[in-house]
Amino acid sequence: MSVMDDGESFHIAPSVAVAIIFEQPHIYRRPVGSVLITQRLPSAFEALRWEFPGGSKLDSETIFEACKREVKEELGIEVIVKRLYWIELAKRVHGEFNLYFILCELPPNQYPRPVDCYALTFATIGEIEKFDFCDMEIVAKLKEDFRL
Repeated sequence: MSVMDDGESFHIAPSVAVAIIFEQPHIYRRPVGSVLITQRLPSAFEALRWEFPGGSKLDSETIFEACKREVKEELGIEVIVKRLYWIELAKRVHGEFNLYFILCELPPNQYPRPVDCYALTFATIGEIEKFDFCDMEIVAKLKEDFRL
C-alpha cells in the first residue's frame, strides 16, 4: 500500500488487482501474444472504455486472491495466476490507486463470457491501440517487455 500525503492528511491508496490474461493460441486461434480485454458497462465510470479485467482488493484477501475473484465475477472463469508483473500508482480523476498487474493464464476448458462487463475480446498489443483503452501506459510496457 502507498500512503499519500495531500499536505493536510494521510490516506492509503486502494489496491486494485488487474489480470493480464494471455490467450492460449490453440484455444481461440488468435496470434501469439493476444490478451483478453473487457469493455466497461454503460453504467460504469468511464463507460464503454476497454481495460484489462480486475477490481478492488478486499481487506481480507491477498492481491492474487483478489485477481482470481474479480476475474470470476467479471468473466465467469477461474484463471491460473502466474506472477506479479508490475505495480503502478495510478492517479485518475476519481482518485489514486495502486494497480497490481498480474500475469494469468486460462486453464483448459474455461471460456470467458461477459458476466459483469459489457463485452470482451482477445487482442494483440498492437490492436489494443485501436480501442478506447483506459491505461495505455501498461500497454506500452507490455509491448516493450514482451516484444509484441
